[in-house]
Amino acid sequence: MRIKRIEVCSIRIPYQRVFKIATATYTDQPFVIVKIETNDGIIGYGEACPAHEFTGETASTVAAVIKELIGPRIIGMDPFDIEKFFANLPDVAGAPGAKAAIDIAMHDLMGKITGKPLHKLIGGRTRDHFPVTGGATLATIEETLDKVRKDIEKKIQVLKIKVGEDPYRDAEKIKRIREVVGDKPFIRVDANQGWIKPSRAIRALKLMERYDIQLAEQPILAWDLDGLAEIRGKVDIPIMVDESVHTPQDVVRVVEKRAADIINIKLMKTGGIHNALKVAAIAEASGLEAYIGSMGETMIGRAANLHLAIALDIIKYGDIGAEHEEWGLADDVGTGMKEEIINNVRSIRAPDKPGLGVEVLEDKLKRYLVEEFMIK
Repeated sequence: MRIKRIEVCSIRIPYQRVFKIATATYTDQPFVIVKIETNDGIIGYGEACPAHEFTGETASTVAAVIKELIGPRIIGMDPFDIEKFFANLPDVAGAPGAKAAIDIAMHDLMGKITGKPLHKLIGGRTRDHFPVTGGATLATIEETLDKVRKDIEKKIQVLKIKVGEDPYRDAEKIKRIREVVGDKPFIRVDANQGWIKPSRAIRALKLMERYDIQLAEQPILAWDLDGLAEIRGKVDIPIMVDESVHTPQDVVRVVEKRAADIINIKLMKTGGIHNALKVAAIAEASGLEAYIGSMGETMIGRAANLHLAIALDIIKYGDIGAEHEEWGLADDVGTGMKEEIINNVRSIRAPDKPGLGVEVLEDKLKRYLVEEFMIK
């Protein structure tokens, strides 16, 4: 069985409201959806969700890299030769989103060819379901409180709150949230590098410690591993790195500097599932925990995230977004992941259908289409 052709669709989907973090503001989200077809007519779907402030990519650069450098090399390839695929790319630096789109589609193909859900191909099932993550982007305190109240009503018990502005204002927001939601829900904070310096991050996190914060994500600039180690040594909240880790080699550097307790794995940073497994293995061997992160993907990318979280025991936490997130995308291009209340917590089970287990809605791809082309 060989790869016959690749269809690439660049799309843009609006957000329901402005999505804001410490380093960027979005009104819509670009995606590059790839559709890989074998000579037997089996189709695998993959996705890139480019975010230039994280990886330096845009939808245009992702599409160009696939069209000019990556796509032509996999025509005629066996979709199971995923190691060969990455071994043939030493001259393509970076471009993790472009690589992830192809990688996810090849894994979807492998599942469909074997008749197995993706998690069965990468470790099996270590858990049956994963809790939905709620929370809020950077917003006013009252907007944030309104959002988390609605999350709690939906039985969402994991709240991720974007911070990274003034330490005292951030701490006041967390104080008010804890007062509203009570003791039970987990609260995580994500500064997206916004506190910049260790002293500001330490001040903010010290103020937040009394509110039982589960973890603090990327408090300062990604390159400052010494600063992260300093923060980790002075606060009681576990420190998670996100922007600091893209590759397996990045994990090694974080371990050497003792800069974090948790590694945030995102397929759009690692270049897909194949390298995400390597990142997870190094983290596990080093005694760290792992987190499955999100870049705001459509259901194609979210399904890939969920399968990884279901398969790897080291992944203890994650951003598994709700099916119809109030502050998320206004629409989606796939179906197949369903939420349910399990033990009084809103959760999602990984699809048991072959591959990603997602049905891609071709009419939605057409509705949000910006550009498309074929490689064969």
